[in-house]
Amino acid sequence: MQLANRVLTAVLATAILSTAASAAPLSPKLTKALDGLPAGGKLRVLVRLKDAGTVVFGAAQSVSDSAGRSARLKALRENAKKSQASLLETVKPFGVTNGLESSTVRALWLANAVAMDADRETIEKLAARGDVKEVVLNETIPAPKVTPSAVVNVPGDFTWGLTRIHIPEVRALYKLSGAGVRVGHLDTGIAASHPDLKGKVLAFKDFSQKHKEEAYDDEGHGSHTAGTIAGGNSSGKHIGVAPEAKIICAKIFGSAGASLEGILGAMEWVVDPDGNPSTDDGAQIVSNSWGSDASESRTFWDAVKKWVDLGVFPCFAGGNNGPNTVGTPGGYPHSFAVGAVDPGDGCSEFSSRGPVSWDGKEYIKPDVAAPGSSVLSAWHTGNGFTAIQGTSMACPHVSGVIALMLQANPKLTIDRIRQVLESTADDRGDAGKDNLFGSGIVNTWKAIAQVVPSGEITGTLKNDAGQAVKGEVTLPDFGITVATDDQGKFSLLVPGGDYKVSAKSFGFRIASFDAKVTAGEASTHDVALTKADDGKVAGTVVNKDGKALKATVSFPGTGLAATETNADTGAFEAIVPQGEYTMVVKSFGYEPRVIQSLQVGAQAEGQRIVLENLPDLLLVDDDGHDLLETYFSDSLQRIGRKFTNWDSRIAGAPTADVLIQYPMVIWHTGFDYQTTFTPAERDAVKQYLASGGHLFLSSQLGGVNLRQSPYFAEVFHAKFVTILRRSQGPIPAIVGSESTPLATGVRLVVNDDGGQNNQDYPSILLPADAKASLFLKYEGENRGGAGLRFEDGAAKMVYTAFGLEGVGNKETRDDFFKRVLAYLAPTPADALRRIDAVDALRVFALAAKSPEAARYFEYEEYFVAKASKALAGTPQGEELLSRFAASSKAGSALREVRRAAQGRKLTN
Repeated sequence: MQLANRVLTAVLATAILSTAASAAPLSPKLTKALDGLPAGGKLRVLVRLKDAGTVVFGAAQSVSDSAGRSARLKALRENAKKSQASLLETVKPFGVTNGLESSTVRALWLANAVAMDADRETIEKLAARGDVKEVVLNETIPAPKVTPSAVVNVPGDFTWGLTRIHIPEVRALYKLSGAGVRVGHLDTGIAASHPDLKGKVLAFKDFSQKHKEEAYDDEGHGSHTAGTIAGGNSSGKHIGVAPEAKIICAKIFGSAGASLEGILGAMEWVVDPDGNPSTDDGAQIVSNSWGSDASESRTFWDAVKKWVDLGVFPCFAGGNNGPNTVGTPGGYPHSFAVGAVDPGDGCSEFSSRGPVSWDGKEYIKPDVAAPGSSVLSAWHTGNGFTAIQGTSMACPHVSGVIALMLQANPKLTIDRIRQVLESTADDRGDAGKDNLFGSGIVNTWKAIAQVVPSGEITGTLKNDAGQAVKGEVTLPDFGITVATDDQGKFSLLVPGGDYKVSAKSFGFRIASFDAKVTAGEASTHDVALTKADDGKVAGTVVNKDGKALKATVSFPGTGLAATETNADTGAFEAIVPQGEYTMVVKSFGYEPRVIQSLQVGAQAEGQRIVLENLPDLLLVDDDGHDLLETYFSDSLQRIGRKFTNWDSRIAGAPTADVLIQYPMVIWHTGFDYQTTFTPAERDAVKQYLASGGHLFLSSQLGGVNLRQSPYFAEVFHAKFVTILRRSQGPIPAIVGSESTPLATGVRLVVNDDGGQNNQDYPSILLPADAKASLFLKYEGENRGGAGLRFEDGAAKMVYTAFGLEGVGNKETRDDFFKRVLAYLAPTPADALRRIDAVDALRVFALAAKSPEAARYFEYEEYFVAKASKALAGTPQGEELLSRFAASSKAGSALREVRRAAQGRKLTN
């Protein structure tokens, strides 16, 4: 038998030369594999063939043109049959099959390729044939990596991704759900019994190593992407863009990855699952959350091109490797590549970007962008849900949008779908199409309005004097609200019909009007708003002892000037438009009070507002959403620390006035880097540290926006090195790197059970100067540290380049908080140094004739008063009194403080 095989191989190698011409190229990986191939060894290869002749199709038909598609399927099969006939006849002794089981020769009609096992001589002979385009190694593409991410909650019943691309509005106005549309899905499979995926699978085939008959998913990635395409809302959140679309699922990936041969087989199956070109059962769109890093490979070129020829829309993930890394097939000109954005509308750090070049021409990639960070969808185990990230998550958003477009207008062609998606996208980045966002973030509402007969409700909000005012316009019957632009202009795209509309702006009464909309036309309404009647809010602000306080009363988000209380009585009165408000009451040295849903009418009901003494710790919640603060607050409560919680979403960014009142501040940013550390926040933190404050910053991405700024070195004494990417491997444990109480014995594990599981990009830092030192490092990582501390005069700071919310073990997290707060706790000497620091700021401001001088004097008095109470009767207290007695104003205040505080300790 071995002799027979050698004879057949020799015959084959000779016969293959029958159409010899100039040699076709061997793929680089095949060339490398041949270099290491032992004598007599064989490799599995794909032989890409030239078409038998030009495959001529008529003018582009709609994606739903079943008759045209049937004819094209037959034409493609006939083309493959003719072009492969000579080669298949030659290799016939080895057996030819179109099935999965062949270990010898397999013909693929869509890609016009033949898979076979061949030795070196045969491969070289194949490449020499005139009908061969290329011979490539049947390599394995790794399965898409699953990178967990933080869950982002938004108001309403839809995930943040669906909300961002306007699915709630489209579902309410156009009643679209993807019904009747077939979406192909090449991935790790699908958990068909999941409550949000049950009944969605139209056909399933397993192209991985297991060859199972029933739909399944043993990796999770496929169930997640399928959920974004067509998932339901069993969790209480709608996760699917097109919940009534049907999925044609080809499982191409197992744990070992997917072979090129298997993928090409799946690509042809998904467009003709029953193998009968006369039946209309194939996908109209194929969602591809996969790709290869081989940016110049043409292995899938013909298959994708023939999808397009068939009228099948090729939607691909752009890749997850950052700038200049768009791979294939997403990088092909005829593929539609999707990039990823985060909840702040920024290009996700991992999202691959072009340009790409083919045949001497450069192309921008991706084509559009969609939500790809912190995407919540179905998971394959326990009927659960999880949030992960990647352009793999962005692609199915767009696939679902296309399903809605096809339901709305089945006559759409691929060219028209591309044009609509790109022309209606929300432009971001550079004007026009760019390599970060493509043409922009997909806007489903605008896209549907382009393919369904629609009109527009438009106009301008104006005040009594005819001047434009900003505000909101609502369709109350649909629960849809849009904001005007700065000039008061608004636009609502709607199907033809009659609508009730309301408009509001702060300080004005709500106005209502009816709009009759005709498709293709605008219904224009300039809305005159009537000024709301004045209302009154009044009260008295006191401390817990009933002493009147000098305080400010403000109404965030209104633009109204703050009102000050009477310093002697604590009374205040504010005239504001009648309505509902959030009211914030602040007095230096006391905890702010936030009073929400305050109803203000014509007559004021006097309120007695009691402010509590400040604790020594402020917790600043600057994570961009409402989930992460509990990891900090729960630990602080468990270790018995009192603190003030400052939620930046409600109260705005804390100013220096707020921060300076606290000896210690903990500031956490979570996964946010788009909206945290704004210029105002940077200035506030800088002033706080300059005043001798003690800061703990917990931020995995805090250094990303600051790394190019002198601020990072000057204020934080830190140097940014790089980030660790979770997508490239697990984040190492974090361990102490110095022999101090702060670091000795510390070992923190992130992304384990019990934590937020959001540490995707922790940073690596180095000290920028001798004032700073590293106290934490990543195990096995020698480029820098994970935690830095510094002391600069009266200031102290601890900076962890990872988020402490990612540490799952509660006891470990609590212990670390104890260590940090023990390090930051101010000593009597710190109290004196802080007074000196503020005094220096006051003197500097006086010399510069700055109005800040008066404010610094207030700070100084406050710190002197607190310190003198705490230090009364001690040597440090006597030093303090003698130091400041020379100042007549401060000296008088201090003498009163001393008389009142003899023998007592400061407890707040």
